[in-house]
Amino acid sequence: MADKPTRGRWGLVVAAVLVQLAIGAVYAWSVFNKPLQDEFGWSKAEAVLPFEVAIGTIFIGSLIGGRIQDRTGPRPVALGGGLLYSAGIMLASLVSSSDQLWLLVLTYGVMGGIGLGAVYITPIAMLVKWFPERRGLITGIAVAGFGFGAVITAPVAKALLAGTDHKPGVFFPLGVGYLVAVLLGATFFRNPPEGYKVPGWEPGTGGRAVAGTRVYTLSEALRTKQWYLLTAILALNVTCGIGFISQASDSAQAVAGVTATTAATMVGILGLFNGGGRIGWAWLSDHIGRMRVFVVMFGIEAVCFVLLPHATAPARNPGASSAASVSSTPSGASTHRERKNLESMPAASSASREPGGRPVVRPWPDAGAAESLMARASLMSSPQSLQSPASGSGSGSPGRRRPSRGCRSPRTP
Repeated sequence: MADKPTRGRWGLVVAAVLVQLAIGAVYAWSVFNKPLQDEFGWSKAEAVLPFEVAIGTIFIGSLIGGRIQDRTGPRPVALGGGLLYSAGIMLASLVSSSDQLWLLVLTYGVMGGIGLGAVYITPIAMLVKWFPERRGLITGIAVAGFGFGAVITAPVAKALLAGTDHKPGVFFPLGVGYLVAVLLGATFFRNPPEGYKVPGWEPGTGGRAVAGTRVYTLSEALRTKQWYLLTAILALNVTCGIGFISQASDSAQAVAGVTATTAATMVGILGLFNGGGRIGWAWLSDHIGRMRVFVVMFGIEAVCFVLLPHATAPARNPGASSAASVSSTPSGASTHRERKNLESMPAASSASREPGGRPVVRPWPDAGAAESLMARASLMSSPQSLQSPASGSGSGSPGRRRPSRGCRSPRTP
């Protein structure tokens, strides 16, 4: 490699993206919200808590992993973090009752989050050293895999959830898959050799996006105002993004009225744009500057979050809801058939009979008449409305029923 020191560095990019795909699966959490709520009776806040804890503990893994990486290199940190992350996901499959939310938070949230943080920071720090001339683009590619993780995980998790009644059980095969991907990719991680330089490239001294060459220690960084400004920007951006991602599937079903399967697909599409945006904005920052890109991104986010609360669910057909309420009422077989006939009648007409028995068809005045007709059929299907007052007090023949006074045949509206 002495004659070509940059040989093999793009292979490291592929390995880094593979690792980031595995840990980026955390962004598909919203697919699990409703299944966990349905199985254990948890509230939405309880169902999303493991995800929030995982995101909240990423900084612990990043801080510890970054310090260790400075001394040992990227490979041990990525392998160790990947083992902790995958073990946490697999152990989450042991949750079996509603009072074990703490176990899901401990395994998926704490273990998974700390392991995720250690793995996440490693390929970014490594690739920036290999690509000093493309710091923005290579960082975007490194973290793009994290955004793309939901593209793969969301539909896979949805298919696994549909095939089992024990929803936490799907965490075990997912954890195994993450472990394989992390071990395979992290095995190739390494820092460039001492004195590494990209042939023909010299650090710039002007322009909007000058590549810095100074490496700051933690104590030095804490004494600069830029550290606090960047931390504030990151915290604001992550808060907005995580708040939306954690409820993506639920929002798609509640606002757009789509099915759970379609919602999982939409989560995957969100991950596609998440990953693509990381590459696009990072590439643009190399040309127009980091802060200008931040301003544009925050401006777009502000507009989207202003418009989002005005999104509403599509209007539903009132006749369909009436039919659903009628069909849910207990009834006998004959009355059920009568209601089915009523529901299948054309919406433009209702039928009755003249005294001679000849059917007469006339238009319904409005949808309310249809609802009233179905409601009356439902009322007549009730055992109380068909039972005589005497039978309720014990007089008369047991079990004998006759129509109540004032009731008419469902055939005569």
